Amino acid sequence: MNTPLVETDDHWDLPIIPLIDCILFLLFFYMLASNFKKPGEPKVEIPPMRPEEKTLPLVLPDSAAALDQVTEGDGRVIEITDAGELYFDQIPITSSELHARLREIALADAGSLIRVRAAAAVKYQDVVRLFDLFQFEGLHNVQLQTFRANTYTPNPPPGR
Repeated sequence: MNTPLVETDDHWDLPIIPLIDCILFLLFFYMLASNFKKPGEPKVEIPPMRPEEKTLPLVLPDSAAALDQVTEGDGRVIEITDAGELYFDQIPITSSELHARLREIALADAGSLIRVRAAAAVKYQDVVRLFDLFQFEGLHNVQLQTFRANTYTPNPPPGR
């Protein structure tokens, strides 16, 4: 048996497509990096920008406190304390009872006003969970108020 140990191939190809890609890449890089100024043209100098020119003009609306706009007799009030306790119209309530109560309100009048009073230290997830519940029941007329923990505590009506 006379078999060669190494195969010899006399035919080889030069991969032309990758070579063209490399040449075009070098051409683009050269075109981006070079200065195409004609000889004899005056040099154009761009003045540096001042700090006030680097910002976009932005006009924001004036902020106003919502405390002046709230009247105590409007709508239903849901309160969340620092400890996570829920109150519905100043009566302690569990989350399942609140869900049932909100379903009743949505069936009666989906446009009724609901005010959420949350202590400043209430976890964000508790407020978001409550707003998800409003959205689930189709209640969209909702106001959010915050209060400091030491300035307000819910008082249940007498006799309860």
